[in-house]
Amino acid sequence: MKKYSKIALAIGLGALCFAANAKTELNVWEDIQKSKGIAQAVKDFEAQYDVDVKIHEMPYTQQIEKLRLDGPAGIGPDVMVIPHDQLGAAVVQNLIQPIEGSDLDKSAYLDSAISAFTANGHLYGAPKVVETVVMFYNKDLLKAPLASLEDYYNYSKEHTKNGNFGLLAKFDSIYYAYGALAPMGAYVFKRDDSGAYDVTDVGLSNEGAVAGVEYIKKFYKEGLFPAGIIGDNGVNAIDSLFTEGKAAAVINGPWAIEPYTKAGVNFGVAPLPKLPNGKDMSSFMGVKGYVVSTWAKDHDLAEAFLQFI
Repeated sequence: MKKYSKIALAIGLGALCFAANAKTELNVWEDIQKSKGIAQAVKDFEAQYDVDVKIHEMPYTQQIEKLRLDGPAGIGPDVMVIPHDQLGAAVVQNLIQPIEGSDLDKSAYLDSAISAFTANGHLYGAPKVVETVVMFYNKDLLKAPLASLEDYYNYSKEHTKNGNFGLLAKFDSIYYAYGALAPMGAYVFKRDDSGAYDVTDVGLSNEGAVAGVEYIKKFYKEGLFPAGIIGDNGVNAIDSLFTEGKAAAVINGPWAIEPYTKAGVNFGVAPLPKLPNGKDMSSFMGVKGYVVSTWAKDHDLAEAFLQFI
């Protein structure tokens, strides 16, 4: 009996010794193939805060869904990466917590990036990535980007023949078409004097929206866009034509850089061109950012990581 008691005592003392020496752990879900970019910062954070940071990669769009089960089960992350368009649901379902205790320097970010991670007046995330669409042009076909959308229209009229095209854009999708509508006066929701959205005031069929649609419609009407770029597979068709050297310019996002580079396209990147009213084309933006799980074991440490990273 005494023998077993001594063994039990030894095991107990060993466990206590291990617990005393174990470092605090911070579990972070990072986007797939992105942990390399923060590796040095993570090492510096570990040294400064005497903590072990465990990085687990998974696609950022799937992290909130996985948190629904892993969080309550106690195996979820302390910190994770989500796109801003999942923020509303995450807040309503109490999956993430505000980071108002953080000393995050908001002035280091675009106001729109901070706004994207703000809900009900509370900041819920630290922006990591801001992305929007731009003009890609083939330098072997165009020596320099053109100044206006009208210039691209005229170029397209001259060069759309024998399976070759000038500018291609997914204007049958509001995500891309909005760039020509908003500067004409269109808007999704009107803002009131306080800056809040008025969801009863939608401006996608007002005079400016109609003028924008009428303007970009001529690319279709005059056969400057192939039929294949209309519909769900339109972006793939645009990418194929651009990588094959059959399109001089395309409107696309930063996600196209890797495939265009791998295809060996000699491309340049430029801001979106001007419209006939002299205003620059605009675009929607997407923001990815770090947020703190409701089930974070040490909320203050998680916020410190957001601020540090």
